Amino acid sequence: MAWSEGQALSPSNLNNVSGIVFNVKDPKFGAVGDGVTDDTAAINAAFAAAQPLGNTVFFPAGVYGISSTINIDKHVTFRGVESGTTNAGSEIKALSAVDPMLNITADDVGVQDLYFRGTGAGTGVYYNGTAAGLSACRASNLVFMSLPIGLLVDKTIASIFENIRTNLGQLRFRNGCTSITIISCYPANVVGGSGFKFENVRYLTLTGCAADGNDRYGYELDSSCESIVLTGCGAEVSGFGFCQTSGETIGIYNCFGF
Repeated sequence: MAWSEGQALSPSNLNNVSGIVFNVKDPKFGAVGDGVTDDTAAINAAFAAAQPLGNTVFFPAGVYGISSTINIDKHVTFRGVESGTTNAGSEIKALSAVDPMLNITADDVGVQDLYFRGTGAGTGVYYNGTAAGLSACRASNLVFMSLPIGLLVDKTIASIFENIRTNLGQLRFRNGCTSITIISCYPANVVGGSGFKFENVRYLTLTGCAADGNDRYGYELDSSCESIVLTGCGAEVSGFGFCQTSGETIGIYNCFGF
């Protein structure tokens, strides 16, 4: 491991981590994590060191400022420390307008246990499969603040998104996404838009999700969506709970909205 920082990985942090772990605060990379310093170069250096494939870039608890997009074009996992009652967690903070904050163009990229804070514009994490398409991606335990689009997923297949929350930010899937699983995600308070927005997606399931306080709809599906199933989902205090403009084989089961 690349490891010289006072906060060691705990057994719980190491659960499900494969390969070598590269700590962005290692002196070789130099991240500070104070919310003021620009840590962009340090994060990019840790990512470069984490190649070849399958390794983890680890963010100890702290606030990591970035001034430009972090481009992830190799199979790695970006992992932080989820906030809790005794720790503040790991935050990536835009120091200026950064759009997107993470731009992912490789298969099998994971983003876990991180908090993203924007400046009121742009996208947090972009799974950008617009060229060749992406597969086997995963994102879990993420929070997005002050970002109109927290998570944007384009042309991605066979991937899982779980326990993702936003305040003022949409979760958006489009352009041929297929075989996507969405579990316990919660977009809230989107201004002028919907909590979830789906455009030209197929074979997608949502389970145990909620979308509250959004101006337009809780869940918006366009006419090109097919084989979408929502189970046990809810929408409260949104313009309308669920909006489906035709489409085929859309199933809504045990859901609630007002």
